[in-house]
Amino acid sequence: MALGIVQLLEQLHREGGTIVMVTHDLQLAARAERRVSILDGQITALMEQPLRGAGTAQLATAAQG
Repeated sequence: MALGIVQLLEQLHREGGTIVMVTHDLQLAARAERRVSILDGQITALMEQPLRGAGTAQLATAAQG
């Protein structure tokens, strides 16, 4: 079920939408172009991948450990 929702969010992103997704699921987080890891309210890592599609919107996730 989660994969289907993420695929829908990715489609919205390709169409130019900005999506913010918060998850503990590292497999889902790995699909994002930009990942922000937060631990105890502090940013611990910021990772970016090249844009996969047209547009300038970013798909962002925050995984809290």
